[in-house]
Amino acid sequence: MGGTAANGDCAVRSHGHPPGARPGPWGAHAHQGARRYEKSFVAVVPSPLYYDWVLYIVKNGGLLTSFDADAGKVAKAGRLTGALGPYSASPVAAEKKVFLASEEGKVTVLKADREWEIIAINDLGEGCYATPALAGGHIYLRTNEALYHFGTARRK
Repeated sequence: MGGTAANGDCAVRSHGHPPGARPGPWGAHAHQGARRYEKSFVAVVPSPLYYDWVLYIVKNGGLLTSFDADAGKVAKAGRLTGALGPYSASPVAAEKKVFLASEEGKVTVLKADREWEIIAINDLGEGCYATPALAGGHIYLRTNEALYHFGTARRK
């Protein structure tokens, strides 16, 4: 059973027990042991992407690491030159490409591979914090100002 802990403008849902609370016997919550949750703390960690036996992890500064899932080792680590800013959005992948959107609105397209390569960097010119959505050969990007839709027309 999950719980919800709230403090001011922040609410966090957890499974098992509220964040910062120590579970007591039989799953009871020992709230007297709860630690203070700092309202000013905001975690900005994009989710990793697992695609075609490769794990991709992006960090602020445009640091991208790919891991070979078969070997369990780093395959390539490097910077997304041209898109070195902070990242909140999680990477997504389709059609043998990985898409990463920086908070500065730079969308990097990579060749999906253990030894990834930058194919293109597209600058939207405005902040982008949301993870891109992929559907039917199209990418949807929500920025501070608009919702963008890119894709190719289907040929009959």
